Amino acid sequence: MATSSRTNKNRSILPRLTSIHDIINSNRFPSQKYLAERFGVSVRTIERDISQMRNDYAAPIEYSASKNGYYYSAAFSGMVFSDLSEREEIALMLAREVLNSEHLQDLGNSINGLIQNANSKYPDKFSITSQRMSEHISCIHAESPTISEDQIHTLINAIFEQHVLAFEYQKPGGIPESRVIHPYHLTNAEGDWYLKGHCESRKELRTFKLQRISNLRTLNTGFISDPGYDVLELIHGSMGGFSGNRIYEIIIELDTYATQYLEEKQLHETQDLEISPDGTALLTLHLNNLMDIKRWLFSWGEHARAINPPELVESIRETLRLCHENY
Repeated sequence: MATSSRTNKNRSILPRLTSIHDIINSNRFPSQKYLAERFGVSVRTIERDISQMRNDYAAPIEYSASKNGYYYSAAFSGMVFSDLSEREEIALMLAREVLNSEHLQDLGNSINGLIQNANSKYPDKFSITSQRMSEHISCIHAESPTISEDQIHTLINAIFEQHVLAFEYQKPGGIPESRVIHPYHLTNAEGDWYLKGHCESRKELRTFKLQRISNLRTLNTGFISDPGYDVLELIHGSMGGFSGNRIYEIIIELDTYATQYLEEKQLHETQDLEISPDGTALLTLHLNNLMDIKRWLFSWGEHARAINPPELVESIRETLRLCHENY
């Protein structure tokens, strides 16, 4: 119990230790008094913080009498979690594998560097190495999108800093169009990355597939998010990259084969599966678009049949008619 209490205490002060590291690393030679006033704690608390950084994180902190402040006597890469549990280490490694599977190796390598840094400083702490994880755990996507990691970085920074973006966007079969966007949200759906944001030319919230974006650049202009947009609500009402403003009640008949599959997997948080004694079922969903479920229905062929809403049924019939003409 005492160990758990100590671990929780260490983690509660980690943000302050990290900030102290940043100040020392900036060659500002902070004094105990400066740090105490900066963080609203006592000088004695700062002394304990410095001692903990030296002992638990192997920080090469020295005190300069001439400059009346702390400095690093050797290169120090930063704070690592000496109290990282094996469960948390596995979570980091799984995150790295997922990023690598998404062709975001630089981001995956950043996590790998953190783990290796911790392993080198605390060799007896971790029982699972990155190599062992790669040998026994993998993440595979049937289709791997080609995207730029620089593009991901630019989008994330623009979203958090609320900077306007400009780019060229080309839909399949179309020509590139210039767009100016207030970026709100980046999402990964079924292996594809999508940007959701307010389009200045369309005057509405639009979704952009990253593979179709080119000449991406950040403008020296900020924006204020429109409170009328609830992006998370749109995402929760979707099964993938598509979204809309209307909620559809979707009802699908499933044979025994598809029913067994749906008993093992949840397609959407609104999923309701009513199973009959013969093993067939009625699947009910509430989604804000029909495209996601239409694609899913075609992947299941004769094992699933849409019965509501009527526009979904008609759309499937028309697509089947066009497919029939092709064959």
